[in-house]
Amino acid sequence: MAAPGYHEFRPPAHLRSGVACIWSNDLPEGPVDHEGWVVPDNCADIILQVSPDDEVLHSSVVGTMTRPIAMRSRPIQFVGARFHPGWLPATLGIDGHELRDMVVPLADVSQRLQGVLRRAKGRPHEVLTALVNDVMDVGAPPPPLVCQALDAIEASQGLVRIEHLCRELRVTRQHLARRFGATLGVSPKFAGRVVRMQHVLRRAAGGARGGWARVAFESGYADQSHLVEDLRELTGRTPSELAS
Repeated sequence: MAAPGYHEFRPPAHLRSGVACIWSNDLPEGPVDHEGWVVPDNCADIILQVSPDDEVLHSSVVGTMTRPIAMRSRPIQFVGARFHPGWLPATLGIDGHELRDMVVPLADVSQRLQGVLRRAKGRPHEVLTALVNDVMDVGAPPPPLVCQALDAIEASQGLVRIEHLCRELRVTRQHLARRFGATLGVSPKFAGRVVRMQHVLRRAAGGARGGWARVAFESGYADQSHLVEDLRELTGRTPSELAS
């Protein structure tokens, strides 16, 4: 799903509560003819576009995605920080709905962070780390209710029923949906769909042993056609295309 040259790295230990990974893409060599897909993962990113001589050309914030984006490899380098679900909107003090499916210049999101970017010295990864340090030092984490719900959704691989989750958390479905939307910009049900889809993608990478009907059954889909429909909507691909 990712373009060639894409790499992920563990963040520094003091950032791991809020940051899932630091990532980069290398400048492609030879003809630029590969198309990759960026798919929803319930996360949000800070991204720096970098010149060949390591100058930061542009900075942006990418909100929680609800649809796939086709990305053709280009002779442009990026470095980014991917935040755990809900962390970036919460720490920036922004309603998650405002960032959903959006790519917004950093300066439009936070003048404070834009100031950090102007003052930061060093290579792009060091500049990025300075930005992430500021986000984590100044901002507040997501509400505990949302974190607990996300943990339950992840633990169940997206299969937990929202009604059951609300009973466990002793909140109404409407209240959980409001808090989720304000933090991630999506509903708990949609977040569960994304977690389930990501689980299926990991199985596809391993060859989908047992066939797609078995994957559909074990992943909580009504049948194989339900799995195909969901994957097409969330990834832009069918199971056979994912496995190829």
